[in-house]
Amino acid sequence: MSQTATSRVLAIEELVENIVEMAYRRDPSSDMATECGTLFALATVNRYFSQLALSKLWLTLDSKGVERLAEIISDEEKQRKMSSKKGSTNAVFKMYSSFMEGMGIKHSQSSNPKVSKSSGDSEVPDNEQKRARYRTYTDLVQKLTIESSPDRDLEILEKEIRYVCNSQKDCILFPKIRLLVATEGQLDAFPFLRASLLRPTLQYLCVSLAKGDGTSNILEGLDKNCPNLTLLDTRGIPVTPGMLHLSVLPAISQMPHLTHLALSLSEDAIRYLLCAIPLVSSIRTLELSVINTGPTFPSESLPSYPPLRSPNSQVIDLKSLNVTSSTGSTFLDAIEICRKQLIHVEDARGITCFPSPSSQVSTVMERVSKTWPDLTKLSYVDVDLNQFRLYYDRGMLEPCIVSPESLMPLLTLRNLDTLELLPFGPFMLHPAFLDSLAASCPLLSYCVFAADKRYPAADSDEAQWTLRFTDVLAFAGKLPRLQTLSLASDARRPPPAYTDTEESSGPGPGPVCVALEELYIGVSSIDDASYVEALMRHSLPNLRTIWWQYKANLDLPSCLRLSLEERDIWEEVERNLELFVPPDPESPTSGP
Repeated sequence: MSQTATSRVLAIEELVENIVEMAYRRDPSSDMATECGTLFALATVNRYFSQLALSKLWLTLDSKGVERLAEIISDEEKQRKMSSKKGSTNAVFKMYSSFMEGMGIKHSQSSNPKVSKSSGDSEVPDNEQKRARYRTYTDLVQKLTIESSPDRDLEILEKEIRYVCNSQKDCILFPKIRLLVATEGQLDAFPFLRASLLRPTLQYLCVSLAKGDGTSNILEGLDKNCPNLTLLDTRGIPVTPGMLHLSVLPAISQMPHLTHLALSLSEDAIRYLLCAIPLVSSIRTLELSVINTGPTFPSESLPSYPPLRSPNSQVIDLKSLNVTSSTGSTFLDAIEICRKQLIHVEDARGITCFPSPSSQVSTVMERVSKTWPDLTKLSYVDVDLNQFRLYYDRGMLEPCIVSPESLMPLLTLRNLDTLELLPFGPFMLHPAFLDSLAASCPLLSYCVFAADKRYPAADSDEAQWTLRFTDVLAFAGKLPRLQTLSLASDARRPPPAYTDTEESSGPGPGPVCVALEELYIGVSSIDDASYVEALMRHSLPNLRTIWWQYKANLDLPSCLRLSLEERDIWEEVERNLELFVPPDPESPTSGP
């Protein structure tokens, strides 16, 4: 039988894959319902689209998907309730019937599938058909994420999986699952579900260690159940040294493919873990969240710390070390332990939840440069969870001002590619320091200094600036690989009496940064859009986006934030340069 032109075109597998992929691609501006509706429509077009669309539709199963699965297999009481509704047909079952036909799974009757009838004209598929559907869809699931109402969702899954497996011999559900996220659920309490989900195909596991007595059913036999696990994230309940000793380390030491470990730890457990990390040679990325409050482990069960390694021991290479704590002292302690344990790090990230004084920033820079002279990525961030900046106090802000002297150790990090410094206090940098940084770290492609607050003069609300916008552009021009830059500066047109007459009259043949695509100017002062626009057209020919402090942040004193007039001028610059406008103008508010 001859094929039509349409069928011949749709027989091209690559074309169908691209169409389905475009429908599946997640768009932040669209809701999930619209996205699933598009995939469902494609799944019911014809046999060419059905298989690919179904595989995308059921690729990721969230809490709503769990409920959809539960609707396929219902207990008899629910069936009676559904069938008692006169003049209605269950649209969900119709949808699944269409899916099944697209998958090539035959019903008990070709045109009138076997159903159970009660009253009215309602139809409910028989149990055999429903079980077949259930297995079909679980076979397609590769990512299972359970976050909202987790205990309820886990209970539903446990019940339905047990029902299907008990009704069919040799039943294996979720045979292709690769990622499981149940960080808020107590997976420890559901043995049947745990046995079904912790499979050899699993590569990424994010769960909570529910028990506080140093044991966990999840970790027991995890090396045998999930031999291909590459990421284990148990952040939530803090792990104590005793739990590390009894459960965590014995489990992960038997996982040869585990490269990424993320844990919440008590304050005294981080040293134990870093001392014991040589026992897990496969680990390349460590994400450690230090929580001061948590379960107390019995003192008689506390293990002794592993001995420090000898200076002649082989160096341990970590790709990334991420330490989040309430104060910067924990990050400093971690750096010191790594130095003593000969742990080499390529990417170091310290996150604190309390304002760091400039002296602490200086100490962090010094220890980092001495411990990891070959560091390629460095990030130090004050999250400011308590929003201290909303309660401005000059006495609090002054000790946190970051000067060039605090950052001088950075000049020894010759291989630095990424630098992100977002402390609580403002920066008071100088052109000479930027020149030294560009000369010492020529490989920088991502350079971010916090640009979210100004530093006012002591006797007025006038902002004090140590950098002009031309200094920022000159710095960018000396870094040929720089793609992202964040620096606050004075971008106002210089007065006529300014010593640099060439700058006061307009932009001249200054440096050009071809690679720069994103510029974060934060709270930079501005008074003339045409002046800044001319500078940027010359120096940043490939710029795509500029970010400034969008929100009014009226809780901040006016001396710290960008005024409404200045925000209007920056918006005019953005419009005149025809730059990309972010979809959500409310974010970011304080740098990248």
